[in-house]
Amino acid sequence: GKMLVGIFEPNAKPAFKDTGRVPDNFSFGEFPDDFDHFEPYLKKSFHRLPLLENDFRREYSLPYTIHNLKLTKNFNRGWNTFIGVRNFTNFTPPDYSILRAFDPFDQQVNDPIDNPNGYTFDASYMYASFQGINFVFGGSIIF
Repeated sequence: GKMLVGIFEPNAKPAFKDTGRVPDNFSFGEFPDDFDHFEPYLKKSFHRLPLLENDFRREYSLPYTIHNLKLTKNFNRGWNTFIGVRNFTNFTPPDYSILRAFDPFDQQVNDPIDNPNGYTFDASYMYASFQGINFVFGGSIIF
C-alpha cells in the first residue's frame, strides 16, 4: 500500500526568498528534495489516529482528497484579483470524528443508555476539515 501525507509545517522554509514572488513559469515546478527537513513530519505520520478504549472508529482515516481551484488575473501596476473554490468535491469526515460533540463538557458521560461505553468528548481523532465547499474571492496590491 501507499500513504499520502499532508502536513502543517510550523517551521516552514521560505520559498522564493530571493524574489518574494512565485515565478510566472512555476505552474508545474517542483522544490528540491530535502528529506532531512521533512523526515520528522514523516515519522510522526506513521502513528495511527488516536483511539479511546473500546473505540468503534478505525485506526486509519478513510481515503480522501481535498481539491482547490483558484483563478487569478494580474493587472498592470502591481495588483491582482482572484476567485476560487476550496474543497470543491465537498469532502467532510464522518460526523463521529469528533466523539460526543454534543456533550463537550462531559455532562452526560454516565448515561448508561445513551453512552454504554462511557465515551468522553474527544476531538483528537480529526484528520480533515469539517468545512465543506468554500467560495473565495479577493485581490491584492503589491507596493
